[in-house]
Amino acid sequence: MCYTYVRYPGTGRTAPVQKERMMVRVIIEHQVKDAKDVGRVLVLIRELRNEAMKRQGYITGETLVNTEDTRNILVISTWHNLKNWQDWDTSETRLKITKEINPLLAKPYTVGTYQYHLVREKRVWSTF
Repeated sequence: MCYTYVRYPGTGRTAPVQKERMMVRVIIEHQVKDAKDVGRVLVLIRELRNEAMKRQGYITGETLVNTEDTRNILVISTWHNLKNWQDWDTSETRLKITKEINPLLAKPYTVGTYQYHLVREKRVWSTF
């Protein structure tokens, strides 16, 4: 088992936390080929979210459409841990819906996964 440590600001205390249990935020960027297809992509993204909500570890998600270029769409989701995200990312359901989205994109979508850091009173409860 792999551990990281959370430092509590102002107390000098640290506590071990299993890396597998740390929340992650996933950011997916879609660049739609044609503006007329944005609505269809958003419907498919909504289908993905509805299915993701049924999966273990899903916490929340949101979809953002760029105000200057509506073809640029960000999907941000939060998961209990990286393994929960990876299980969903490789699931048959996600792959099936993603295959419908891919032809509508100008380029392959990009995915970034980020470890979640707790913020309190303008201080980061950091991990090291």
